[in-house]
Amino acid sequence: MSAVKLPKDMVEVQESKMKRWKYIMQSMTKEEKQDPDVIDSSRLQRIAKGSGTKPEEVQGAHQELQTRQRKWSRKCRAAEAKHSSAVRWPGL
Repeated sequence: MSAVKLPKDMVEVQESKMKRWKYIMQSMTKEEKQDPDVIDSSRLQRIAKGSGTKPEEVQGAHQELQTRQRKWSRKCRAAEAKHSSAVRWPGL
């Protein structure tokens, strides 16, 4: 298996972005992580202040979190539907 070679500057940019997201996530409450819809402007400001990032970065992370949760939710529902229809008990 061959390794993909990425430009060093691209790797550094992504690592920096991951660090900022880590700080943003650490500044969020458990409730905010589980249900991003509860994040209003005051919570967004608090998260930005606590993570040392700009509100725009928190908003971007917030939108990404919502998108990923919707995708996972759809995948889980599709998997459940696939498995529930595949299991058929004789005589029931």
